[in-house]
Amino acid sequence: MRRFGTGVVLSLLSLCLTGCPALIGAGMAVGTYHIIQGDLSRMYRAGYDRAWQAALRTLEDMEMRVVDQTRGETEGKIEAKRFNGAPVRVILKSKALDLTQIRVRIGAVGDRGEGEIFHERLRKNLFD
Repeated sequence: MRRFGTGVVLSLLSLCLTGCPALIGAGMAVGTYHIIQGDLSRMYRAGYDRAWQAALRTLEDMEMRVVDQTRGETEGKIEAKRFNGAPVRVILKSKALDLTQIRVRIGAVGDRGEGEIFHERLRKNLFD
């Protein structure tokens, strides 16, 4: 019996350490935000061009300095730095004519709280 208990504990520990997709997927379906490899992602009912301008305005509002931009017709990436030097990455992908996915990672591994603040300010820049 002791051997069985040890096996169960090790199995659960390995799931937690490796990031079991089933466990992660269950949490993602609950909210409007999704965490994808440390990025906080959200879909917006806005065209790609409008979303791009709102992302740049949001970075400026949050006093993040843009260091690089790569923009294609339907997909692009903006890299910036926070005041403390932490990296910021924003990825935009057009999913339809008026639907854009925006992913943000603030910090090396992603700070969810800061990401949510970014998305809230971005939403205001897009729709207010």
